[in-house]
Amino acid sequence: MKKILILLFSVLVILNTSVFAEETETRETETTETEGEVYHFPEIKPEFYGLLGYRLVNFGGSEKAGEFEYLHSSPVLGGEIRAFPLPHRLHLEADVLNKKDYFIDMGYSYKDLFLFRGMNRTLFHNLDNIGLIDLNPATASPGVSVRDRGEQYGIEGGLSNLFLRFKTPDFPFHVYLDGRFLNKNGDMQQRFMGGSGYFNNIVRVSRKKNINWNIRDITIGANSHVGPVEVDISHGEKRFDSGGDRIFSDSYTASTSVPVRPAGTYPHNLVPDLKSSTNTLKLHTSYTGRLVGAATVSTTDKRNRDSGARADYFAGAAEVTYIPYNKMTLVGRYKHKEADLENPSSLPAGYLGYSAYTTSITGIRPSLSSQTDTFSGIVRYRPIAMLGLNAGYTYEQTERKNDDAWKMTGKTTRKDTALSATARLTKKLTLKAKYEHRDVHNPAHNTQPNRSNYGGASLAWTPLNWASAMLSYNAVKEKRDDIHYVTASGAFTAVNAQNRTALRNRALGSITFIVFKNLSITPSYAYIHNRIVQDLVYNDTTGSPKLDRDVSYKDTAQSYALSLNYAPKKNFDINAEASQTKGRGSFYPGHANALLPVSVASFSELKVKETGYALGGDYRFKGGWAAGIKYRYNNFKDMIDNPYDDAKNGIARIILLTISKKW
Repeated sequence: MKKILILLFSVLVILNTSVFAEETETRETETTETEGEVYHFPEIKPEFYGLLGYRLVNFGGSEKAGEFEYLHSSPVLGGEIRAFPLPHRLHLEADVLNKKDYFIDMGYSYKDLFLFRGMNRTLFHNLDNIGLIDLNPATASPGVSVRDRGEQYGIEGGLSNLFLRFKTPDFPFHVYLDGRFLNKNGDMQQRFMGGSGYFNNIVRVSRKKNINWNIRDITIGANSHVGPVEVDISHGEKRFDSGGDRIFSDSYTASTSVPVRPAGTYPHNLVPDLKSSTNTLKLHTSYTGRLVGAATVSTTDKRNRDSGARADYFAGAAEVTYIPYNKMTLVGRYKHKEADLENPSSLPAGYLGYSAYTTSITGIRPSLSSQTDTFSGIVRYRPIAMLGLNAGYTYEQTERKNDDAWKMTGKTTRKDTALSATARLTKKLTLKAKYEHRDVHNPAHNTQPNRSNYGGASLAWTPLNWASAMLSYNAVKEKRDDIHYVTASGAFTAVNAQNRTALRNRALGSITFIVFKNLSITPSYAYIHNRIVQDLVYNDTTGSPKLDRDVSYKDTAQSYALSLNYAPKKNFDINAEASQTKGRGSFYPGHANALLPVSVASFSELKVKETGYALGGDYRFKGGWAAGIKYRYNNFKDMIDNPYDDAKNGIARIILLTISKKW
């Protein structure tokens, strides 16, 4: 594929050189004819903005009250520069709340020949320290080993984007570089199985883990118009480097499973280093005609740099759009994907530097490879200006290799039918509706349904000049006929699990009232509900399967909010918001083995409430000066005090004081 890309890239450059030469000759002739004309760029004054402030933080209890806040007081710095000394254009913006929460955006361009854009968004995520509970202290197995008592966890995550583009003068030939960089560093909790790692000696362990993960994804490419076709060729390299505590080791006792694993020091919870390369070719015709075609071909080579496992992917897609007349559009699509995965059948003794570690006893299952073909068609029809109708059909077939090793179906087919409509019922009322039906033959996973139906609708209504409303609702119902469970030995269980149904509902509504020209109020409401009922199979200590019929799980979340925007003067703005979110979840097993010594349901029962208030104002003085204050209060509360959940009460208060200047 790389050789093909190099050849195509060379042809692209040659063709562009030829066309560019013709364009240059024509341009020189035109320049001679208009020799006296000189273009003068307009003068645009630069704009500057600077901000200084201080952020006061007070919190108590769980950091969940400020989950994505770095809960430490700190100075605040911000600013923006916009300068257009044409043909140069420059933009720089920065907002720094603290050392772990900031945003930077910068860009520069020269005419249309050079373009640069760089962005970074970094924030802090507070993580929970989940306390392990010994359900029966009188027994050594199962037991717990808490090695991180009192530790506080949090991860700083930074996402950066970099884009560079060069263009030839007066001709659309571009060379570009697109980079995406993700960094995560900090401390988190690692939970794993100790003891023997098996039923004869179960010990649940928690400990501190330091991470420094880096992802680098860089793509270089070129694109241009070659006659009636636009071509884009690119090559991408992606790396994941795992720093910090990338692997742990512990002393394990012997397991009694067959085959027996001897006692020794074994590594576990390795986060491997990964790399991949991707080559992509994209083609499309002009978008201005009635008939438009597009095609994409890509290959990806992925490697696990620790284990030697590899994955090769090939993907191809084609699309044709035809507009027979101005009221109808026909779209046909085809996608083909191949996934060829390989891994070593075993790892030698001494792998990762641990003499006791070997997989030659148990071996490693071969990876699952697959081939997927997808055909789809869409018809869009607008019989009248106020009504749009859409219909679509998709057929997908997936064939797998090594499916026996994973007790998975070798072939899965999926058929989707979709209907949707957009109707402007009146000048002030618009309705959108959609229905989808899916049939799946031989689903690959137990969570995938044999049949599902989706229905959704939304309304946008502006009954009065001072009021507007939005309402949406959708629901999905899924049904699975047969569920397949596998025993520890790798065989299907003898029990017959037959049922899985799922129902999901979503509702969202808001109304905005413009009470006065300078005052608006918006109440809103959101509702989310999920309910799953299915047969479950448990294995006891002897490996015997135990069937639990029609086990129910459900969760519900409701959110209420009220926001206000008020401008008592032209230079004075006030914003206020109040919100409350309630969430609850529950799980209802019925088999005796899941109820003693403590019901498994106890670990899923949850009922929490989060209440937030925000109040802020900005006052603008003469000369471009302004002062602002923002106050936020957030209260996270565990409503049932369940000792087996990880929800804890917490309150966070944050005040932001700023002074700024524009000139």
